[in-house]
Amino acid sequence: FICSGAYSGLIASLSKPTKVTTHTDLLWDKYEVPADLAGFIHSFVAFAEKFPMSIVLSDMATPGNPMLHVNREFCRLTGFTKKETQGRNCRFLQGPKTEAASAAVIQDTLRRGADC
Repeated sequence: FICSGAYSGLIASLSKPTKVTTHTDLLWDKYEVPADLAGFIHSFVAFAEKFPMSIVLSDMATPGNPMLHVNREFCRLTGFTKKETQGRNCRFLQGPKTEAASAAVIQDTLRRGADC
């Protein structure tokens, strides 16, 4: 997302002081959006919802790293609905054919806060 440059419109819109439009319908209903991040999170999920690539948002400070938002493309790609995924850790997507080495790379990059 960052490397693609697709975020530039989102960043520009966030730099203008405006009233925050909430999109609680797109977020896990048990997640309390931190006040200092509300503008960014609500703007991001509104943008991400229509993005043509699969996007998942998780708050790494929340125990268990539950998915807070999954976009339409994620639902189309996985066959799961938002209600079936939000609030769960993404590990539930792993099955018997999951490549352990690929999962290890993703886990490592998330731990380090890097891109993969």
